[in-house]
Amino acid sequence: MRNGFTIIELIIVIAIIAVLAAVVMVNVIQYINESKIAAIQSEMTEFRKMAVIYASEVGSYDNSFLGCASYNYNCPEVIGSQLYDLWKDITSKIDQLPGASGSTSFVANNDLNNFCMSYVNGSVYWCVDNLGIYQDIPQCGGAKVTCH
Repeated sequence: MRNGFTIIELIIVIAIIAVLAAVVMVNVIQYINESKIAAIQSEMTEFRKMAVIYASEVGSYDNSFLGCASYNYNCPEVIGSQLYDLWKDITSKIDQLPGASGSTSFVANNDLNNFCMSYVNGSVYWCVDNLGIYQDIPQCGGAKVTCH
């Protein structure tokens, strides 16, 4: 009659548990990253809505728009610091995505009818303009006032 398990049986059980845990962790991490991306997309949609409110209040995406959105400078009272707070929150969430290396780049451009703001961290590209939100699109800038 045996008392307990042999060392081989214990190692096999531990190995099976480790394999199962690894499979579960990969799926959990994938779902966490997908939820972060969904949160960024949601906040960028909110940012676009606030930008439309800005343009309707001011009459266009004038030169003050980028200062308001990027630096909380010269914002209309109806907007307050909401554009700036949203953009700051968006960029901090992008910084937490896989592929973000800490090497960031922020580019923005506008004319009276359009705006474009892009943020890059390592290999992670995000861009928002008055037409939509985009992931993995090169940044705007120069003469470009939209993401594409």
